[in-house]
Amino acid sequence: MFKLDLSDTYEWPVKFSLIDAKGRKQAHTITLIFKRVEREEFIDIIRPDGESELRTGAEVIESDLDYLLRFVLGWRDVEIGGDTVFNRDNLRALLNGVPSIHRLITEAFVESVNGGQQRKN
Repeated sequence: MFKLDLSDTYEWPVKFSLIDAKGRKQAHTITLIFKRVEREEFIDIIRPDGESELRTGAEVIESDLDYLLRFVLGWRDVEIGGDTVFNRDNLRALLNGVPSIHRLITEAFVESVNGGQQRKN
């Protein structure tokens, strides 16, 4: 028997790679704490907002932060400048330091909502 008894949050890994000073690929995994969302909210989150005007890099980062903070509530295994606290400033530093991380976090969230099934293009 299936019993629907869900927590408000859950942890999910996000994997990425960075190139070190010697040109070697270094694999990393961080664990994010996602807000569990119902289907209606999930659809609202993943639906493109239709924004088409050009924006500065700083404006894009602020928009990305607003977007991610709709469903990312915390993290484990992350240190930003000696600080392990999850907050807007540290998330901004992560977005700036790892340019692909916004896409990877979004993909991980979609995968987690889909029960661990990767999205097909």
